[in-house]
Amino acid sequence: MTVSDNEGGRLPGMVYKDSLSPAATAIGTELGRAVRVALWPVKLLFENIEEMENHVETGVMERLSRWRVSPEQVQPAPAQTSLPVMQALLMNPDASLRVMYLNLLAQAMDGRYPARVHPAFVEVLRQLTPLEGQMIGALRKQIDSQVDNARAIPLIGLRSWVEPGSYETRLKHASALPDLPGVDVPRQAIDNLDRLGIVAVHENEALSDDRAYESAKQRPDVIAVMARYEREGEVVSHHTYLAEITDFGYEFIFAVTEPD
Repeated sequence: MTVSDNEGGRLPGMVYKDSLSPAATAIGTELGRAVRVALWPVKLLFENIEEMENHVETGVMERLSRWRVSPEQVQPAPAQTSLPVMQALLMNPDASLRVMYLNLLAQAMDGRYPARVHPAFVEVLRQLTPLEGQMIGALRKQIDSQVDNARAIPLIGLRSWVEPGSYETRLKHASALPDLPGVDVPRQAIDNLDRLGIVAVHENEALSDDRAYESAKQRPDVIAVMARYEREGEVVSHHTYLAEITDFGYEFIFAVTEPD
């Protein structure tokens, strides 16, 4: 018996025919469709690159013009800033954060202040939520207003006194920024700004003017938490303290925002 007559001799041909069977073809078609769907966002990024380049070029040019930067003062942005900014602009759908990325890139191209944009600023911006981006804008307005304690964010917490000198924390970091009326900033947002070094929370410091805390005390979530524990018989009081914009945070805010 020759090799072509035995099972081993026919095996390659059988495998080849099986690969063309209707079932195998259907699986391949379904898998290909699934892969194409999964890769669609990546393909969309490449298709949008030219459009994004035009958007970035226009946006940067408008900003440098507003800032009265001459053509001779324009410099290439460092790659550690420009490349992640372009990537973020392609992938981030939030309009308010896109504006901040464009501000940051334009600042990096302003040759009058070559050290203004720290390389870490891009990564900090990447870790902000849209709400936290709004908070950054509100803090810029607060700084520009030149009010007293412009770098301070009034915060309140709720403490339940279980026994003399001992308490349980029932709520933390409730704030009310003047330029975000009606927005109950979640605790995680303050924690994130603190983690990123934009602000520093000082739980043992407070503003001398108690009026700075009134709007935070009237937040619906603060009132609801306080009422809940009081119904359970606990003695609950407000704890007033503050978060302060750090020097790093101050420079970051001015790098990603523009004055009104």
